[in-house]
Amino acid sequence: MMNYLEQFDITEEEISLLKQTLKPDVIENFEVMRNNVIEVLTYLKELGVTNLLNVITYRPDLCFRTIHTLEQDLIKIDKKLLLFIFNNTIDDLTNFNI
Repeated sequence: MMNYLEQFDITEEEISLLKQTLKPDVIENFEVMRNNVIEVLTYLKELGVTNLLNVITYRPDLCFRTIHTLEQDLIKIDKKLLLFIFNNTIDDLTNFNI
């Protein structure tokens, strides 16, 4: 389960920690929506987000959105600010209704 996250430089130890901290229904969604999660994380990585573990831990809901919806939400924010938020204080995304 969730071992596919290793392709995003998330270690086995971090995956184990995720399994302990995330709610069971969220973990199940990571399995059921595996392809979508991979697409979203790949998109974020290509965008320049380096702290994908932060996204998964604190905003797993973003991983379950479609790429189209996520792009529409993120395009509203300056790219440098967006990357700073993703890589540092991801909770600030709520200030932009994301």
